[in-house]
Amino acid sequence: MKDSKLTGPTLDSLHPATEKCIRQCLRQHELLKTVWQKVLPYSIYNQTLGKILDTLCCQIINSIVQLEDISSDAATQMGDLLNVIINRGSNLFTNPKEVNLYVKSWYKLNELNFVLGASLMDINDHWSDGKGPLALHFKCGELKTLIRALFQNTDRRAALLSKIQEY
Repeated sequence: MKDSKLTGPTLDSLHPATEKCIRQCLRQHELLKTVWQKVLPYSIYNQTLGKILDTLCCQIINSIVQLEDISSDAATQMGDLLNVIINRGSNLFTNPKEVNLYVKSWYKLNELNFVLGASLMDINDHWSDGKGPLALHFKCGELKTLIRALFQNTDRRAALLSKIQEY
């Protein structure tokens, strides 16, 4: 991930190295699957691969949440890339529906993907006064930083930012 180019305060467009790096990581996970699934017990296999995939997901989430400005093109591109992780990542497990049991940050990754493509109104609905899925997986500061990075400074954005607080 060190060559992913997901650093810096601004993301105008997704660097080709970012997609390449993430796809290479997923490919390595798939190679591990072909070897480990045959020799490790079910639970050990899922736990081990879950920890490795969780590390990748956390790295990506943390990199995106720290950005100060994300263009709409970059948000769309990143959303597409997160969809690749979501689709290929779940297929690494013996039962793809159990991915959330082994990857702690799985729901947060999905919520990040939602935010990258959502409107302010959609985000407000998902926040649901601190009771929605966004509130379960994001700290207030993280979500506010994301909103500031994704949306221009308007009265609507300011109103939403004022609603987001610890409950």
